[in-house]
Amino acid sequence: MNNELLTSTFLKLRNRLWNTARHITGNDDDAADVLQEAFCRLWQHGRQPGTAGEAEGMTVTTVRNVSIDTVRQRAAHPRVPLQHHDVDTADSEPPSWQERERQYQRVNDIIDSQLTSVQRQVVRMRELEGRSFDDIASTLGMTPSAVRVQLSRARKIVRSCYRRKEDEQ
Repeated sequence: MNNELLTSTFLKLRNRLWNTARHITGNDDDAADVLQEAFCRLWQHGRQPGTAGEAEGMTVTTVRNVSIDTVRQRAAHPRVPLQHHDVDTADSEPPSWQERERQYQRVNDIIDSQLTSVQRQVVRMRELEGRSFDDIASTLGMTPSAVRVQLSRARKIVRSCYRRKEDEQ
């Protein structure tokens, strides 16, 4: 998509696109991420629309698809805070900053000692830098699906090691 047509279409439809993304994802943060990801995908797509109507259709469809992908990813990989335990914590106090720091350090130690270098890079790019799968894939010379597999394996290793270390204490 050429830059002028892409930019003008996004500016013209921004509110509508954001509302669509917000409706599908259910929150403002994900909607903002969806718009950014959709814009990047269209920018890198390479297919040139013939008319403004075609550009609008491609833009709306891309935002809808990225929104659905976001919801599916959230459902497939729910994120649970580190302090979540299987016991009832309603009566307990939230962890202190020292405890959170220990948890964070424990996870970092696991990442450094148990993951392969590719898994470490993928985890850091995705979790710390918030980069997209496509961006990570192009940086590391992998496919997006290979990045997802590496991230999934890394998360399983970290989760397993973390739980094992908690059980030892």
